[in-house]
Amino acid sequence: MKKISVLVLLLVGTIALAADYTKDNVEVIKAKVQKGEVVLIDVREKNEWDEGHVLGAKLLSLSKISKGATKEEIESVVGKDKVVYLHCKAGVRCMKAAEILEKQGFKVQAIDLPVGELINSLGKAK
Repeated sequence: MKKISVLVLLLVGTIALAADYTKDNVEVIKAKVQKGEVVLIDVREKNEWDEGHVLGAKLLSLSKISKGATKEEIESVVGKDKVVYLHCKAGVRCMKAAEILEKQGFKVQAIDLPVGELINSLGKAK
């Protein structure tokens, strides 16, 4: 019984710390990005980024994050003490990146919207 209680506590603690998708809709995201309240990070790979990316986004690929980018390297892209919105093509990679960055102390929210929808709403970078 004691082992089960410990396991339940561990699972609950893990769930509580897990990153989550933002509940903000695309209009709220757009407003926050335009006001500079948040940093929008694209976690796709450079070749995907080059094919087209959201206006105002910065590139920090999941592969770079997961290969052990230092906190200082990440801060050079996202800044300090900013809320970071993460996005990718379909929402899976940004959640993985969110979990890694959250463990490093960043305030992150993954965006569960396709990159095409974000480009349509926020604009496409030239």
